[in-house]
Amino acid sequence: MELKFARTLEEQDAQLTLWGLARDPIIEAVIHAQSYYTQSTLLHPRGYQFISAYAECGKRLRENFIPLGWKKCDLNNQTAIRHEGLMLRIAPCNFDSATADESRQPRNISQKGFAASANTSDNEQLCLFGGGLPRVARNAAIPMLKGYTTLILAMNFEEDFPKAEVSLPTKFENGRYTTFINRVPLLDGRRPRNEPIAPHQTNETFGEVEIPIREVS
Repeated sequence: MELKFARTLEEQDAQLTLWGLARDPIIEAVIHAQSYYTQSTLLHPRGYQFISAYAECGKRLRENFIPLGWKKCDLNNQTAIRHEGLMLRIAPCNFDSATADESRQPRNISQKGFAASANTSDNEQLCLFGGGLPRVARNAAIPMLKGYTTLILAMNFEEDFPKAEVSLPTKFENGRYTTFINRVPLLDGRRPRNEPIAPHQTNETFGEVEIPIREVS
């Protein structure tokens, strides 16, 4: 199947709408994840920046999309969300600098295992029945993954500004996604968003702490 790369805002929003998604909540989740990625230091464990970005992006997707009818999905230990009506899942993934670049083929940074391989295998089979639209999934159900089409929210934070795209992978080899039939770029890494997004609050865990101050005479 020929790759469809959504070049214009109209094409991007049209494809996202077919998937039951919206641009701004996804971008907000990516920028939220970047705020954790950039906090990683040399004292953190190796790969911590990718782990924290993945976890926080997945958490934020859930916060943003569960009120819109999506559900939390822990299938195959992925921090994903799913839409039962569309039979669709989306999971974040750290990708390389080719993210959102039409001239290059993006790759996931760390090797993936059985879950990713199974996802792409299912996607390929489901896409044979109607161009990858999720509504065909019910007639081609794969019991292990419940017939869901799985999208990837690819993100990269190597530059000053983040890169992100939503993609539909159909091939997987040697731990890497290798073929996509849909790519919807959202952030190209060359410019910031038009409107600022507030960074995450550091008082999420402990709450706000008031420290009384007493004047000393």
